[in-house]
Amino acid sequence: MPLIYLDHAATAPVFPGVLDAMIPWFESKNVGNANSSHTQGLNAKRAIESARRHVAELINADPEEIFFTASGSESNKLWTEDLQNRTFFTSKVEHNSLYNALSKVRNYRVLKTDSDGVLDLDYLEWKLKHSRVRPTVSVMWVNNELGSINPMKEIGKICRKYGALLHTDGVQAVGHIPVDVKAADLQYLSLAGHKFGAPLGVGALYVSKYAPNYSSIAFSRGTPNVPGIVGLGMAAVDVAYMLPDLLKHDHWEVLRHMFETTLRRWMPCDYRINGGNNVSENIISLTIPGVNAETLMMYLDKEDIYVSTGSACNSNSGQPSHVLSNIGMSYSDAMSTIRISTGYDTKFEDVIQAAEVISKSVKKIKAIH
Repeated sequence: MPLIYLDHAATAPVFPGVLDAMIPWFESKNVGNANSSHTQGLNAKRAIESARRHVAELINADPEEIFFTASGSESNKLWTEDLQNRTFFTSKVEHNSLYNALSKVRNYRVLKTDSDGVLDLDYLEWKLKHSRVRPTVSVMWVNNELGSINPMKEIGKICRKYGALLHTDGVQAVGHIPVDVKAADLQYLSLAGHKFGAPLGVGALYVSKYAPNYSSIAFSRGTPNVPGIVGLGMAAVDVAYMLPDLLKHDHWEVLRHMFETTLRRWMPCDYRINGGNNVSENIISLTIPGVNAETLMMYLDKEDIYVSTGSACNSNSGQPSHVLSNIGMSYSDAMSTIRISTGYDTKFEDVIQAAEVISKSVKKIKAIH
């Protein structure tokens, strides 16, 4: 059976055109540090500026508001620079890289979410209304484990009403749903290229030119990763071209429907799909009570089917996901939850085959235990 890769939320394949665009920048004829003032350096700088424009266009930002990083995690850390005198508000279902960044600030408050991991807007407004220190809010646009989507436009309106800065971890949003930083009144957005066709090792941070720490972030960059940045720019071009058509034809929604339909037909026991109704259709959080997720992954791995138990950054911890625990899921159910995530190149037969093999594997596991 051919390999079936359904872990795109962890990392996705590089688009062919992206690889083609990157290769010349590894060759000796194009060597050059973009910070250098000679011709080779200026050529590299021009390539970076072209990529900056493409990334900006993808999220409706201005080019000077895009800063390249090594990852989404670095972007989640970078935006907090010089904001330590503010009160930070975030949810309990964010990526660990955000918590690591906020652990260094003095005032850090947790916002309520519902059982799908979606922010409680009434609670957000109440907290901002009663905040005595300048507030800053950070919430994930699309949850990386559940796929649930936060209503960023509504959140942006509330933040603007109370003068709060707003950051979103857009790592799972960019490339999969329409993202407009201006429509959402965002001051900051983090993204990672390897989630949508760019290589590992390159990300970006959007910082509004009106953000209070814009200047400090703008002048804190090191030697740029030219091939990676070129790849990110080309991936942004490809996504801008492909995404509207994929969404128009419900690409990920159809894949999800076929997976769920096949699962209903073959699954030998009860199961639950998490995240609610408003989700990014490419992420499916599946709980099969009584079936250990790691055991199920081992069965699938033997069949060349690759899924995950949640965030790749925490996959080896041996502990239940903090996201699942914090939405009220029991320890046993959290340890029985896998994440299936589809991509641009996922085929109908991939998800059908995966659902059948998951069902057969569950039957075998149940027979043993």
